[in-house]
Amino acid sequence: MTSAAARTALDLTADLPVPDLEDLYRDLHRHTELSGQANRTTAQFAERLVL
Repeated sequence: MTSAAARTALDLTADLPVPDLEDLYRDLHRHTELSGQANRTTAQFAERLVL
């Protein structure tokens, strides 16, 4: 039996591109940057936010 919270989480994430998000996660951790100097990270997010 699935709890209401679990069902809500599944509903909210059903349309997310999970493989792409996993790739982004791995990429960001492979190429860590110092705080305030995260130019590559910023570019990665900006690229994905463009509609």
